[in-house]
Amino acid sequence: MTRTVALQVALMAAVAVGVCAEEEKEASKVSCAMAATLLGAVGFQMYLFYVLNHHDKDMREYAYKIISSTVSIFCAVLLFQSINGFLEAFFLDGLIIELQLVADMAHMMLWLILMQIALAYYSGAMLDGGARSTDAKVIEERRLQLLENECNIECWAILLAHMAGFAAINAFGTMQQLPFFSQSPMFVLLTVPIAMAAMWIVQRCFAKIRYCITMHDESQNLFELAWEEETADAENDVMGLAISFLTTQALRFLICGSLANQEGEEEEEVASNHQLSEVFLLAGCGLLSIGLMAFSIYKEPEETEDESAEQLEADEVKERFLDSISVALIMTFAWCFFFSGRWLFGTSTLLQTDPMVLALALALVFSIIAFSCIRLLDCCNDSEQTSQKFKKASREIITAIGILVGFSWEQCFDTAVGALASRTPHREFMRLGLAAVCVVVLVPAWKKHILPMVIYQGYVFGVVLKDDEQLKLMREAFEKKEEEERASHEVKYEKLKKIEELHRQNTGVYSRLPEGPP
Repeated sequence: MTRTVALQVALMAAVAVGVCAEEEKEASKVSCAMAATLLGAVGFQMYLFYVLNHHDKDMREYAYKIISSTVSIFCAVLLFQSINGFLEAFFLDGLIIELQLVADMAHMMLWLILMQIALAYYSGAMLDGGARSTDAKVIEERRLQLLENECNIECWAILLAHMAGFAAINAFGTMQQLPFFSQSPMFVLLTVPIAMAAMWIVQRCFAKIRYCITMHDESQNLFELAWEEETADAENDVMGLAISFLTTQALRFLICGSLANQEGEEEEEVASNHQLSEVFLLAGCGLLSIGLMAFSIYKEPEETEDESAEQLEADEVKERFLDSISVALIMTFAWCFFFSGRWLFGTSTLLQTDPMVLALALALVFSIIAFSCIRLLDCCNDSEQTSQKFKKASREIITAIGILVGFSWEQCFDTAVGALASRTPHREFMRLGLAAVCVVVLVPAWKKHILPMVIYQGYVFGVVLKDDEQLKLMREAFEKKEEEERASHEVKYEKLKKIEELHRQNTGVYSRLPEGPP
């Protein structure tokens, strides 16, 4: 009887489901888009959890670095473009391109100066009172303070370097649009050495100013050294961003015969009609740039200890220039592969219909391929037969792949912001509002929860250990575990001694034990 009732209930449920299925209407495009967004977001987040909790420590490190780079690039670009779009809409609109170039150059210099001041403040170089003390206790306190400031320094160094870098891209990209330079690919390529020389001069001027400030009393304290180091790295990133983008613009013009605008956007007819040979040529240029970077690592001269002060200073200047070129080569690889992927996906009729779908598909594909390549390179690095120079080169290649992922997601977010802004009457104010949300929500979250995992190597234990109390707790835990193991060995040793004594008394055979517990 019970079985019959159960069968009847199941039959009624099946009929009800069938009726509902017949009456269910086809979902709207908005519903499908929201459903795909929800399912895709959950799936991608689970994928990130897998990568961030990988059993290999190096893979966890690469994952955190890539996510940190992606968030920082997006925040910097959103902040810069919102401000720059506001200026262009209300102050530069209608001006001749030469005046726009002057304004863009002034905008770039403003960010570079702001970067110098901000890093001087957050590094503690502006502080007095004990900064030049020779007392060991005071010096140790300053070291701890510098450790606490490290996250602030890195945060603003990365953000302002990216903002100044994209300001340099905007300025020298406007130069490429001048009628004199835009007439042929060779003239467009001419802007690359011009930009390199201009930014190198700016770098040396800022370095001289920092030297005069920090050496006015013929010595540098810890905070001033941190200021110099972080600012030099930030300036290298600025130069690398600008040079790499300008070079990629010239290569794209040379390959397809059309010059994109200063933001890298092409006309719709050009963007959807690229040949497969053009895609391979641009990707080949990216491989060539990363090959040159790896070759430079293999040809690095060995350091010598018996060098004069003048030689050391000359080597430092040379090293900074080579570092800037290395960063430019890495980012050229990322730009070339990004735009070659856009060319390849842009030929698809399905992806041509919506820029948001194209950008999202590109970001997802690059992410999956990137982590697969990183895992392959990491396995090669783990081999004992791998040379140190190969490991160094492979880590630079992994950095380049991470930047490629960052660029692809940045373009995806930028397209999303543009889509939202297009539905409002004042796009510039919409971008400023989103930038304000970025400052209030994204930047503090990135600085507090993601960046410390990279700076303080939180990926090793899954938790950030940056202060003395946490390190002390970890040290005490290890010492307690060692004491417990040592006590356990001593108990076992005493038992063995008793067994040995009984065995000798019963058999007369003596088998020597170790002199003490292991």
